[in-house]
Formats: sequence, C-alpha cells, structure tokens
Amino acid sequence: MNKLKYLSIFVEESKDNLQMISNSLLALEKNPHDLNEINIIFRGTHTLKGMSAAMEFKAMSELTHKMEDLLTIIKSGLIELNSDITNTLFNCIDILTLIVNTIDNTENGEYDISSVSAEIERINLHIEKSIKPKEIITPNSTNSKTLKNEKRINNSELNKGILNNRNKNIKVEVDKLDEVMNLVSEVIAQRLNLEQITKDNRLTELNETLEDMMRTTAKLQNLVEDISMMPLEVVFNRFPRMMRDLSVELNKEINFVIEGKETKMDRTVIEEIGEPLIQLLRNAIDHGIESSDDRIKKGKEPIGNIRLTAYQEGKNAIIKISDDGCGIDTEALRLKRKSLNLEEKKLDKDEIKKLIFTQGFSTKDTVTNISGRGVGMSIVKSKIDDLGGSIDFYSENGLGSTFIIKIPLTLRILAATIVKIGENIFAIPLSYIYRIISTEEVVIEEIEDKRIINYMGNYIPIVNMYGAVKAHDENFVIIVKVEEKILAFLVDAILEQREIAIKPLGKIISGLKEYMGATILMNGKVVLILDISAFKVM
Repeated sequence: MNKLKYLSIFVEESKDNLQMISNSLLALEKNPHDLNEINIIFRGTHTLKGMSAAMEFKAMSELTHKMEDLLTIIKSGLIELNSDITNTLFNCIDILTLIVNTIDNTENGEYDISSVSAEIERINLHIEKSIKPKEIITPNSTNSKTLKNEKRINNSELNKGILNNRNKNIKVEVDKLDEVMNLVSEVIAQRLNLEQITKDNRLTELNETLEDMMRTTAKLQNLVEDISMMPLEVVFNRFPRMMRDLSVELNKEINFVIEGKETKMDRTVIEEIGEPLIQLLRNAIDHGIESSDDRIKKGKEPIGNIRLTAYQEGKNAIIKISDDGCGIDTEALRLKRKSLNLEEKKLDKDEIKKLIFTQGFSTKDTVTNISGRGVGMSIVKSKIDDLGGSIDFYSENGLGSTFIIKIPLTLRILAATIVKIGENIFAIPLSYIYRIISTEEVVIEEIEDKRIINYMGNYIPIVNMYGAVKAHDENFVIIVKVEEKILAFLVDAILEQREIAIKPLGKIISGLKEYMGATILMNGKVVLILDISAFKVM
C-alpha cells in the first residue's frame, strides 16, 4: 500500500475525529449518562483505530484499541464515568494529537504509549475488582441484559452521525485561492483603466460593456471573498478543552459558553486571532473568576461564568469575552503603579487601559505558567493593532469584566487614504489615521536633528520616509495612532479616499517591512500601501 498517497487525507480525517471526540468528552463530563455522546466518542475512536491500522501506524492503532476496550465497558453501564477515567481519556486524546502532528510533519507514527497504556490498565484492574467477573464485558462479548435498554445503531444512523460531525465546507487550496484573488485584482484594474479611457475620450459606446463588466467583477470579487472566509469555529473549537484544563489546574468551577462561532472571517485573520483570544480567556479564569468559596462569601453562585461571543457588524467582526468575576482591581493597579515609581495620575478608564496593556506590568507578585509576567496583554494589544483592529473593555468591581475586540473581516480589502509625498503616491490604511490637518494649523520644529510638530501643545515626531521619499510642499499633516504611539506624516496632497484591494509584494521588495502590500489605482498606477505598525518603533 502506498501510504504517502493517502497521508494527507488520513491526517485531515484524524484531526476532525479527534476534535469530535474531544468535544463530546467535554459534554459527557458535564452529563455522564448521555448515551449519544458516549456513542459519538466510541464511533470516533473506532474510526481512528481502523484508519491507523490500515496505514500501519502501530502506536496509534494500539492506543485507540485500548481506548475502545475502556469505552465498551463504559457503554455497558457497569461503571460510572469519573474524573479518573475522563482525565485518562483526555490524556489519550493529547497523545493521539501528538502522534497525528508527528505523522503530518515527519510521516513517522512511532510513539511510546507505555505510560498511558499503564493508566488504562490500572483503571481496568480497578473495574475488575469492583464488579463481579461475570458482569465484565469485553469487546468480543455481548450481554443481552445490558444491551436491552440501549438503542441499536444501524449503518444508516451511524453514517448520519458521522456526517453531522463533519465539516460541510468545501476546502480550497490556499495557493489557488490567492491566485484567483490576484486575477480578480487584475480584472478590477483593467476595468478601472477602461473607466478612465471612457472618461477621457467620451467613448459612450463602451458604457454598456463597462456596466456588464462591473457587475461581473463585483460578483466575482464577492464570491472569492466569501470562499476565502472561514468560520471562527476553526479557532473557537480548541477553547473548551483549554478552559476545562485551566479550571482543573486552578481549582475553579466555571461554565464556559461560546456563541456566534459560525461568524466568518478571512483566513488570514483567523490564523492570527487565536493567540490574543487565548490570553484573554486565560486572564478571565485566572484573574477574573474567584474561587467557589470566595464567590459564595460574596453572595454569588459557586460556579463562575465566562462567555465568548462573536458576531458581524458591518465590515467588522466583534468578539467579546466576558466574565462575572471580581472585575479589574483598581486599587491593586494603583498600588502596583506606585511600587514601580510610575507617575501618579488619576486612575480613569484611559489610564487603566494604558496600564493593563503595558508590557511588563502585572498586579501578580508570583509568576506561574498561566500568568504573572506582564507580557500577555501587551501582546494582545499589539496583535490586534497589527490586524487593523481595536480592543476596549468595561469592568465593574465585584461584578466582572468584558473585553471587546473589533477587527476587520478581511485584510484583502481595506479603506485607505491615497496621498502624494514628493513624486511618490502611497496608500495609508484609514484605520490608523487619527487626524488630517493643514500644516498651517501646526508648528514644525527641529530638535536634535529630528523634526516634530507642535499640535495643540502635543509634540508629535514626524516620520522620516527614508531615502529620496520626501514631501516637497508639505501641505498636510496626517497624524496616525499605533497602539499608544502617535506619529505624523508630512504629505503634499490628499488625493482620495477609497477601498483598495491588497496585492502581495514581489520577492524583490517583500523584505521592506514598512510596506504591507500594493494596490492598483484607477489610472493603472501601482501604489505601495504603508504598514503603519512598522513605524511604531521610531
């Protein structure tokens, strides 16, 4: 058998089944008598066993076989599901995930499963001692008494169950999708060029053709954008298990709810949004949710609530993470700021926001593997800014906090201001622009060979655009905001504001970090798009 031929399919199917098993095990932990969830776990494990045996991945095949033996006894109803069994099954899932990832990267499925096998054997021995020998059910035997109350599953039901847990979306190769998007950009550029020719030469006979072309390209663009979108479920699915493990580690009981996981975003955003969400969720359970005893003393329910919500609002996605914990401790922030000899200021919302997103700032005195280093929230802010989004929060002492992320659905199309600097034309993403003002309204000064503007008593550094790129007339100042830093660009002219399609840079200039891509204007001119976040280190 040529395993390489089927390897990618095996890896993809294995990951889908492992995710399905993990989700059902989380549900089963909350409702140990849910026969449907037990059956889903059993079917998924059985599928993994068959696939791994066919592909000759011995460790995976043996481990899933041992899992199947244990699950058969659980299905029989002779034992109650407990934390010991649940933790062992989760450990099996983790090891199987490692094996699949190793196969994906190296095509090698070898793995030492002796430790987890010993765990399963220990549980089996305990089961044998706790029930009569004649009641023990093995995979090769059946007990009509125990199966009598269990609904039999025929082939059609089994297939239906599997299909319902499969991703119904058609998967498209990323390279092909990028190629289609680039072709769409070229068609749009050609259409814009034709519009300009028509305008200049008044070729009215082309109007009808242009209108048809506009409708076609608009439909094509919308279709490709939709294809490139992925549901947030791709990211959100990993969080229930993470939150379950954190609640065990921190000894805190929580009810974790996810809403809006069907909300779609561009794959490039999906790939980047996971890290900041993980940090915010970890903070919610570590910093926000109190212990059960503390919650009872405060008159709260012993189980804390954390909610992850997503929905679309115009051309943006809104993601909220809320908890009903203790809220942001402003007194702890004040004392920590004082201990660091930071400038005393009124602790209003803006100052709190500045503090919690400052790198190295943490109210925790001890460092753990969960928090305490003071870098997590600064990474969250930086990542959201890099994606052209924003993050805000509101908090009430003793009642909880909510963090709100607003982020563009796609990074392929963005609103931009087109400007002229010297002989060059650039596009500046509108999401970064704070103010556009005439140079007559500011004072331009020079301090230690660096130019700054004095705007309403604020000194703002002027960005040096490198080399020969320099404004001649300097008619306008564009003030941009990157995280907590404010910078100024001097430009000769503001040409227009419009939505632009982002095209990747070629290999020659792709290393220039100050440019995020290029676009094509109506006159066919290629214009570089400034990556404002790259200037924040100035």
